[in-house]
Amino acid sequence: MTLLNNDVLSEVIAFLRLDDWPPSVRPFSIGSLVTDVDPQWHDIVLREAGLWTDVFITPDSPAAVTRIALHNSQGRELSVTFWAPANFRGDFNESSRLVVEQINRWHKISITSTHPPLLHLTNQFMHRPMPRLTSMELFRSDTGAVVKCGPFGLYTSAFKHLVLNGVVMRVRLPAHLSSVRSLTIASTDLRMLNQLYVNLATDTGNETPAFAALEHLTISGPILGEHRLEYWSVNPSTIRSLTLRGPFTTLRSSNSDTVPHEVANLMKYLVTARLQYLEVSNLGRTETAALFNSLFSPIQDVSSRVSGLHALTLTSLDLRGSGFSRALIPSLFPRAISLTLTDVIG
Repeated sequence: MTLLNNDVLSEVIAFLRLDDWPPSVRPFSIGSLVTDVDPQWHDIVLREAGLWTDVFITPDSPAAVTRIALHNSQGRELSVTFWAPANFRGDFNESSRLVVEQINRWHKISITSTHPPLLHLTNQFMHRPMPRLTSMELFRSDTGAVVKCGPFGLYTSAFKHLVLNGVVMRVRLPAHLSSVRSLTIASTDLRMLNQLYVNLATDTGNETPAFAALEHLTISGPILGEHRLEYWSVNPSTIRSLTLRGPFTTLRSSNSDTVPHEVANLMKYLVTARLQYLEVSNLGRTETAALFNSLFSPIQDVSSRVSGLHALTLTSLDLRGSGFSRALIPSLFPRAISLTLTDVIG
């Protein structure tokens, strides 16, 4: 029998987080995890709606447990995670439909799945408004062509955080992305990026940046394809934090130089005097040379172009053949408060 009083026990339970468990053994919710410990815990858990608002759905989640959790959350905003193992080839079960029915309560949504079920799942809710949504994360867990999802109807000014890993997302109107402050794009395809951004521009007959208020941008490799970036839907004057994580060497291209130079040109467009934090890591020799020659030439103009830079982090770069050296880097950024160079060769 628990000897703690109800107030202390409530505080203890409140410290439990779903993220403390790996996905393969993660419970449906904190409430479902601790409700059967003993009668005292059971009573507290049932009346603490906050213990039922983080919802974790797998292909095997029991519908009966899902109904109980949604009821016990008492109408509060939900943080929803759909997760399937990398070898999963089926569909999510009835539990996913029950959670999608509560889409007007979604505060955060994260999906990690293989291609077919991920696409099937997003098709269930992409046309429905998500008025409370602040964050969406879509991860493709298997390898292959980039998954194209949408168009989504977000209809919310609260949407601030977007992560696309192996996925390209379209929305119905560029205005649906105008409130996004943080964007991460990983393992994508230049052709898909062009489709996303070109379509966003041409669908409305103008080229107003869809991500008009973006402050934090992260782009991670690999990037596939040899297509050129024709349009970029970000307003560079709003970017404060920029992260570039390689390697970006194309996986299926007859011209191995295309992707590095396209990424370099993109970075040159995004690096302005308003940028405060820049992180670049894991680039090979060709990629590093393309990036540095694009960003930092002519050398005499570097200080003025990055005059607002507070912190620069360079990790795992090969400067040989770029015309730059590790010893030269500090002199290029005399105003930077923090300068970190790790495993920089040359």
